[in-house]
Amino acid sequence: YECMIIAALNPHCFTLQLKQDAIEFDKFQREINEFYNEINDKQYFVTPEQIRINLCVICADPKSSDNDKIWNRSQILDFDLNDNTVNLFYVDLGTWEEYVPINRLRYLIDSFHRHLVFSLTCRLAHISPLNDNKDNITWPNDATDQFLAVIDQALPEIELLSFGKDGCFQDRKSTRLNSSHIT
Repeated sequence: YECMIIAALNPHCFTLQLKQDAIEFDKFQREINEFYNEINDKQYFVTPEQIRINLCVICADPKSSDNDKIWNRSQILDFDLNDNTVNLFYVDLGTWEEYVPINRLRYLIDSFHRHLVFSLTCRLAHISPLNDNKDNITWPNDATDQFLAVIDQALPEIELLSFGKDGCFQDRKSTRLNSSHIT
């Protein structure tokens, strides 16, 4: 499948979107932005008492204008009620942000919540960094820089190694994974 790399940390952690889903994602994103920019009802505001780990919310991008905000589906990874901030994972972008003030959050309505996620978090198959500590996979900066340079030069293609009967990606040992592998 042709794909676009939308975020990359290193060869063991990068996020992509299938090229075939790009138009549908743009349409979906427009629907989300129109809905949350038109409605400013307090019933959608998230209060500190309602915050919990793994809660799915919608978050306003701080770089967008007040009149035309960009909203992203998110999952709360952690929170600090002392300063009313959360750490978020942007599920359709494959990125995360720390110390997000809860005033940027809104409840994710059910129709947007049920929609499939448009990103796949991946790792290179059968490639590991050279290190002695098998429990901590770290990549040297030069290897990561070279990986980023290579993926920046061409439209990558993904090969999914295998699927389970339930449609989830599987590795060679048939262990259920939340992410895919690419070669």
